[in-house]
Amino acid sequence: MKKKVKAFKAVAAGVTAVTMLSGNVVVPLPVGDGTAFLAEAEAAYQTVGDFEFYVGGSGTNKYAYVYKFKGTGSTFEIPESVEYNNEVYPVTYIYSSAFSGNTTITSAVIPSFITKIEGWAFQGCTNLETVTLSSGLTSIGSSAFNGCTKLSEITVPATVTSIGSNAFQNCTSLATVTLQGGGTIGDSAFRNCTALGSIEIPSTVTQIDGNAFRDCIALVDVTLQSGLTSIGNYAFYGCNKLPSITVPATVTSMGSCAFQNCTALTTANLQGGGALGYSLFNGCNNLATVTMGNVTSIGSSAFYDCKKITALTIPDTVTKIDSNAFYNCSGLTTLNLGSGLATIGSSAFYGCSGITGVTLPDSVTSVGDSAFQNCTALATVTMKDGLTSIGRYAFGGCTALTGVTIPATVTSLGNRAFDACTNLQNVNMQGGITTIGEYAFNDC
Repeated sequence: MKKKVKAFKAVAAGVTAVTMLSGNVVVPLPVGDGTAFLAEAEAAYQTVGDFEFYVGGSGTNKYAYVYKFKGTGSTFEIPESVEYNNEVYPVTYIYSSAFSGNTTITSAVIPSFITKIEGWAFQGCTNLETVTLSSGLTSIGSSAFNGCTKLSEITVPATVTSIGSNAFQNCTSLATVTLQGGGTIGDSAFRNCTALGSIEIPSTVTQIDGNAFRDCIALVDVTLQSGLTSIGNYAFYGCNKLPSITVPATVTSMGSCAFQNCTALTTANLQGGGALGYSLFNGCNNLATVTMGNVTSIGSSAFYDCKKITALTIPDTVTKIDSNAFYNCSGLTTLNLGSGLATIGSSAFYGCSGITGVTLPDSVTSVGDSAFQNCTALATVTMKDGLTSIGRYAFGGCTALTGVTIPATVTSLGNRAFDACTNLQNVNMQGGITTIGEYAFNDC
């Protein structure tokens, strides 16, 4: 059956595409570099075997794509070209939803002449067990294989530069993923792939978007290769069997909650990371060892309640520790702050009851409200010239503190800065303070 759609003539210079309408279908008609006019080109449905194709374009810009699969068999074979009106149209991609919801297909072989699989192409093909993607494919669209619950393995060829959002989400039997290419792994691309046990991100992947591997609860091994630059929000959230992670030095950004609630995580080796996002490792209550390399800032609540961390060295590259960053890390006993640190945020080390001493480098200009509040084992604090302000309750409740010297560069001491430091006996103010807040030394 043929349903022919006449194209209209393009009349404006610089036209690069014409959109044709056939029923509810929108057909793009490429016209090369845009300098030629599209005259009497045709776009049409064309049925060949089990497939309905859309053909269009003219001259060197002819194309065809798989519009709909109408077969009833468990397998299929896509022809390389379609003939229409004595013209040959090369088949180049699979259109959106072309196989969506098909429950008879068990195997799909995508040949090398297919360059693109569009969104929802195989969504909900619940009996699809095997998929072969050939070299030549460049992109996998959003939700392309979402909900293919019997798919057990997939190899993404090196030619692929984009894996779309939700592309393999809810493929609950997907146990093996081999990424030879990838470029960008989209939001929720492998989310809730509950059988996935390991994943290696090759150097060809530069970006892992938010939620990409969220709730992959069987994931025990993640390898991130050099070349990766960013890890998005919630990327590995809830991967509760993952024991360790190494982030390569090429990574410059780690999003909020990227590893939150990875409850089996014991080791985080951050060779890179750049700006560590909000709640990055929040809820990783077995995290014991953290090493940092090229990190520039530590976000709010990044290590909130990580009680098993015992020692921490903040590298010289870090300029800011944000609020609640290490809140209630009660197992922390040794803390070394790097020479580039400028700001310690509010409640940054609140409740770190194991720290016995801390030296603030001369780069630190401010200590935020409650920054070291209730660090009950903190016996020594060394402050250096450069510090200008100490916030409210900054050292409140540090009951082991017996003496402190406040340098001349400090001009402001917040309300209750040393409140309830019950063993504080000696305070040496070196003359720079102009403002002392209420109850600064209450109950000392």
